[in-house]
Amino acid sequence: MNHITIDGIVKEEARMELFHEKDGTETPMLVFLLLDTGAPFSKKRPTCIEVNFKKGDAATSIYPYMKTGKPVIVYGSLETKGSRDPRYYIAAEIVKFMPKGDAA
Repeated sequence: MNHITIDGIVKEEARMELFHEKDGTETPMLVFLLLDTGAPFSKKRPTCIEVNFKKGDAATSIYPYMKTGKPVIVYGSLETKGSRDPRYYIAAEIVKFMPKGDAA
């Protein structure tokens, strides 16, 4: 498993989805795009990556604050969706807010 810690800003308003577990239950999942601008003074292009935060009550409680431009730090594992044309996303374990101006 590839763990990642990344900071950036919420690129567009987050949305809540229901994740269907294998046992038939549904878990609330917060989904948003994170804009990673890279290290300061880096010439690399900004990168967007989808973040899935599936921690039930925590995801539901932070949802109203996940607005476009909100600086956050995300810790989780890098995963892929699909086999033919895989897409990367972060299965977040922790989503932490940062004060404005601290995002990379």
